[in-house]
Amino acid sequence: MNNKIRISIIVAAVVIVLLASCSSGYGKVMTYEGHYITEDKYYYWLSTYKRNILYSYSDAYDIPSFWQSGAPDGRTVEEFFTETINNRISDYLIAEVLFRQMKLSLSDSARTEIESNISEKLDYYGGRAGLNEELKNIMLNVRTLKEVYTAEARLEAVQKALFGDGGEYEITENDVREYFCSKYSRIKYIVFYTERVLKDSDGGVLYDDEGIPVTEELNETEKNERLKKIDNCLAELRAGADFDEVRKKYSEYDTSAYPNGFLVSVNEIQTWGPQIVTAVSGTEVNGIARVEEDFATYIIVRLPLDDIASLDETDMSQISSIATYVMNEKYEDFFSTLRENVQTDAELLKKYKLSEIKPNPYYAF
Repeated sequence: MNNKIRISIIVAAVVIVLLASCSSGYGKVMTYEGHYITEDKYYYWLSTYKRNILYSYSDAYDIPSFWQSGAPDGRTVEEFFTETINNRISDYLIAEVLFRQMKLSLSDSARTEIESNISEKLDYYGGRAGLNEELKNIMLNVRTLKEVYTAEARLEAVQKALFGDGGEYEITENDVREYFCSKYSRIKYIVFYTERVLKDSDGGVLYDDEGIPVTEELNETEKNERLKKIDNCLAELRAGADFDEVRKKYSEYDTSAYPNGFLVSVNEIQTWGPQIVTAVSGTEVNGIARVEEDFATYIIVRLPLDDIASLDETDMSQISSIATYVMNEKYEDFFSTLRENVQTDAELLKKYKLSEIKPNPYYAF
């Protein structure tokens, strides 16, 4: 009789554990080699990345016209970011398997950081019940929040083991050199503002609190004069005039602090904007491109690219992120193949559209 009771207790405990592991009945959005990501965690990551998009891009607004606008590759912005986010979320799943296969373990500092993070939130919200109440808004609880943090830490550990010092895909100087030659361009540019830039009594440009030049609309005469200047500028350059001399004559923005020009990477759309990056990539060396932005017209020359070993300090400061770009490319090459084996539930994915879910309102989570 006692043995039957003991067996019943064990069976009940196993059932509880199995129910808990199914994340409170949420469906499996992604599956990979027996591991899966459930709806609650998927929603958390999707809503968090949505918040980051809205925060990071100055022209990003949580309105239908933004999400349905065109991305540089021809898809809608929503389609572009949804695929990007889903790839990242599937990487957490893949990393879970790799973490075990590679027999990795989280460092003491990583585990301590997770525990401290959870502990701080428990203290702030007055305990487990209070924190769970807040986490309901992003479909999580204390336990699943910790699982999310652990998944993120394990992906970081896998990434370091594969691409860090001594890793199988460690970044070499040759990798950096090849990347620089294939993914960077050197440019100089001339700026014609579409509005009048206001200046102070000393002739300096006036800026607002966000560091943006203060402007006012041009009148019709000024608009016509502006277009004539642009035509004259282009005519002089096409006739073989020295770009620096033409820049001094026409440009409404001083770039003399960068006498060698600017180094533009295909990864720096957020810095330069998609139109400039696309135009530069599609322009031959020594060719001229004209780019129309809302606030300015850019006349750009693409210059020959020097060897990375000959770059001076000003140039090097412009490519400070190149090692990260190289690692990201290696990372993408590696994980993109594994993502082909991630199974997704199309019906569940339809429930969580990037344009419709709420962005994660908690910057602490």
